[in-house]
Amino acid sequence: MSSAWKIRVDPLVSEESRWHSSDRGPITTPDAIGDALVATLREADQEADDEFIASVVAFCGRQVAQQLVDYERESRLLAKLADTGRVVTVLLQAARTAAEVAPAGDEQQEKEEEDTEEETQHVNRLTRWRRTLAEERARRMEQVYEPLLSDDAQLTQEMGDETQQLEILTLMRHDVEIYGAVLTERETDVIAELYTQMVRRSGLVVGVIPRWFATTTSLWTDSVKTEVEMGEGAFVRQVSIWKTLRHPNVL
Repeated sequence: MSSAWKIRVDPLVSEESRWHSSDRGPITTPDAIGDALVATLREADQEADDEFIASVVAFCGRQVAQQLVDYERESRLLAKLADTGRVVTVLLQAARTAAEVAPAGDEQQEKEEEDTEEETQHVNRLTRWRRTLAEERARRMEQVYEPLLSDDAQLTQEMGDETQQLEILTLMRHDVEIYGAVLTERETDVIAELYTQMVRRSGLVVGVIPRWFATTTSLWTDSVKTEVEMGEGAFVRQVSIWKTLRHPNVL
């Protein structure tokens, strides 16, 4: 058994995390999205006979875990919903690696495809991984977020105070603007409806989001920085509006 995962991934997560090397099989999380893929990468590393392959898989796992760390630590449902597009993008990219190292749970179909060309096998595996992720995404909407649409008490609790409401509304708009192309119609409809309900309840309105806006410290660190193209007075007014968001790129 390779130790690559323990070295590269375990230091990033808690022992209770679905990423930890002590886990076996899929670990079902309340949010559900990505559970199958995380389990596959983890087990592919554990079962690898080739240390180089194990290291490649562990490196991929570390990259994905780092990109999802803020999302997985977040406990607020609406804040997690507002990160849907980015998270899906990360998982779709990781699915390409999963397609190289492991099947998507259909062993019979894998056996039937043993004699097909390697490129065809990869395409078929990737298709099945995307289908698995699509099923998780649909289940996430059905079990976690669609019930919020008709549960006034829970929605009110999840909205939090005015500062939290402004933060969530801003994140929702930002996620749809940047990653809207990967969202399903169902996800878009749920986000739009919850956004509308929050605006109606709070009376808050989110204006144009600056190009320099980043949602987390990690994303801000990796982003491209440019000088602000506005006068000092306009800049100060802009900052005064955005400072309540408490994000790493806002003073």
